[in-house]
Amino acid sequence: MIELGLALPRTADGRVNGRALARRGGVVASVALALIGAVVVERADAGLRDRWLLVGIASALPLYVAGRGWRLPVWLHAIAAALPVTVLLAGLADGTDGVGLARAARYGYGAVLLLAVAAYARTPRRRLVLAAGAALVVLDQYTVGWFAWWGGGSPTKLMLGSFYWHNQFGAFCAAGVALGVFLAAFGRRVVALLGFVTAAFGIVGTLTSGSRASAAMVLVVLVIALAASALARSVHAALRLVGVAVLALGLGFVMTSTLFFPVASTPWAALTARSDDWQMVSDTGAFRLDFWWAALRIGASHPFTGVGPSQYGEHSLCYSLDAYASNPHNEWLLAWAETGVLGTVPLLGVLVGTIVLLARGARDGWRTRFAEDPGRWGALVALVLLVAHAGMDFDWAWGSLPGMAGLVGGIAAAPVVLPRAGAARRMPRLAAITAIALVVVLVAASATGLLVDPRAADPLLSGMGWFTGAVDCG
Repeated sequence: MIELGLALPRTADGRVNGRALARRGGVVASVALALIGAVVVERADAGLRDRWLLVGIASALPLYVAGRGWRLPVWLHAIAAALPVTVLLAGLADGTDGVGLARAARYGYGAVLLLAVAAYARTPRRRLVLAAGAALVVLDQYTVGWFAWWGGGSPTKLMLGSFYWHNQFGAFCAAGVALGVFLAAFGRRVVALLGFVTAAFGIVGTLTSGSRASAAMVLVVLVIALAASALARSVHAALRLVGVAVLALGLGFVMTSTLFFPVASTPWAALTARSDDWQMVSDTGAFRLDFWWAALRIGASHPFTGVGPSQYGEHSLCYSLDAYASNPHNEWLLAWAETGVLGTVPLLGVLVGTIVLLARGARDGWRTRFAEDPGRWGALVALVLLVAHAGMDFDWAWGSLPGMAGLVGGIAAAPVVLPRAGAARRMPRLAAITAIALVVVLVAASATGLLVDPRAADPLLSGMGWFTGAVDCG
């Protein structure tokens, strides 16, 4: 088992190694900057306010340099750069006057974080530090959401956080649960304590968000963590997970009690209130199937570059849907409808990469002690959760969710994509130059998309007259 490890570097004669300490200070600063950038983005309306997403992108670049990210495979850089670039190209091909191109920045933020984190997270200790940092980011978002929720005066109201939307806030909290339960079960001392706190508050945040998909995923996460404790043959880890559940339940009742509200309720009051109202699971599921079918047909009518970013909603009216939506509630089908094959292929790379990481993780889990690398396993489960949720909702309309996916994805991917020992010396200079050039392209495309989009802060077009009458349904 490992701890964060904050001992000073020393020379052979026991003195503090000043040069090594300075290098470590630079690396620690780059890690802190990337995590602070993640906090800034999630507090800035989860990446929608003004141009704070550019600050998030810039904050990840020093970590890429500190980790010598150009050692990562060129193909990984190519997929990362293609995410924002293809959005721009599709927008230019379809002449959308810049509307919707800010999606390039949201994709770019997640992509640059993944590269930076994967480059740095070479050891279990580093992965643990980053996982702990990601957990703190989730706790900060819960704090932001809690004050507004408390001010609402009723525990049945949905907790929205700075997303101002319950499902996405719930998914963000659920990712924190995945990180927290593995840190709590397999971490030590401060790390385990942080895991307990993150998992407990994350569970409460998920329940009070009213997001049923996120709540179901939290249950799956707990089952996976229990399975990991069984594989590790650790009764201690299993007992800690029971402790997490008990702590979350107790915390949930306290947060919905008369200590904070005029009338006491239950932690799951928001979930039951939605079901008691009109939002039955069968209804929302039926709507999604309609949205997905419309997206498939829209993409089929423009298979190469799609109909253009932020154009799904108006085109969907041609298919007589029972409910209007500016997004099909599935990121891959959105890419197919609005950017065609051009933009769907890089996103399929994200999906395939997640599946590969899951397969490698399942294989390694049988022979690895989870306590040796809890950050990796918590991050892997969080990544799978976020990717699965993005297949059911419009999660990546906010920069913080692809950013969190990039953060945990980099932690999970590092053991798989990093070169073996000594490979860095044999790496061709051309490959390193190409990798750096692709990062420059990634950043430039992200910034361009964000700066030219006149509706960058309104990706769902909720604040404008979305119907122009320009679509010919034929």
